[in-house]
Amino acid sequence: MRRALLALSGIVTCAGLVTALAANARFPQERVPGTIRVRVTLVSIDIIVTDKDDRPVTDLRQEDFTVIEDGVRQNIAHFSFQALTAIPVDPSAPTKGLLRKIPVAELTPETRRTFLIVLGRGRLQHPSRGIDGLLTFVRKAFLSYSRISSTAQYEEEVKDIGVQVRVHMVPAASGDGRRVQVDVMLQAPKIPFTEGGGRHVASVQVVTFYGDGHGRFLGESWQQLDLNLREETWQKVQKDGIPFSTRVPYQVPDQTFKIVVYSYDADKVGSVTTRLR
Repeated sequence: MRRALLALSGIVTCAGLVTALAANARFPQERVPGTIRVRVTLVSIDIIVTDKDDRPVTDLRQEDFTVIEDGVRQNIAHFSFQALTAIPVDPSAPTKGLLRKIPVAELTPETRRTFLIVLGRGRLQHPSRGIDGLLTFVRKAFLSYSRISSTAQYEEEVKDIGVQVRVHMVPAASGDGRRVQVDVMLQAPKIPFTEGGGRHVASVQVVTFYGDGHGRFLGESWQQLDLNLREETWQKVQKDGIPFSTRVPYQVPDQTFKIVVYSYDADKVGSVTTRLR
């Protein structure tokens, strides 16, 4: 009898083991894989390419571009072309409800402007030096834009930097239409140069605003003039001035021009107004 009970006990134990193995086979435990860390750095660069007539160049390919950072050529992992096309508005389309009137107080002249700068999450400083770029924008680009825009609104000419200008008609490079060439002469002694290695280095911004004889704004051209002069050339421009030329579209016979020159290093502005004759 005892042997029978032992045998029966062994059968029950084996049966329980088989049942447990079968249950494990039907419902296997989930295995949690190990953590995989991947670091990917992708810097997006937007580029606008125009020809001499300010027309966009649209037939460029990836191999036409080279990206260099700190003297090291970088790999271009992705290249795409995007075109922004204006959508014509149907004048017969109903506009009711698109705008709503909000009661406001009487408008007063603006005395200040507010700018919102939004930074994304992640590594902002390295490797793309995003914080340095932001500081450069706030300290230099924004200050330059503010100085130039304010000077452009003055009716009087500003003579912190002496500026002379001459405008005349020239044919367009493509042979289609005409352009206006703006020849500018800058007073060099008011522009600070940095000397090093036998060279004199400076940078100024030259902006050409143009409109018609009735005060209607037609366009503007912003350009930066980077100077890197040898000693003999620097001595010459100190006496004769710094020449600079640009071309803008011809639009009306009485086209007027206002040239604004700004030196960030000296925080000085010069302006002059002329008319196409």
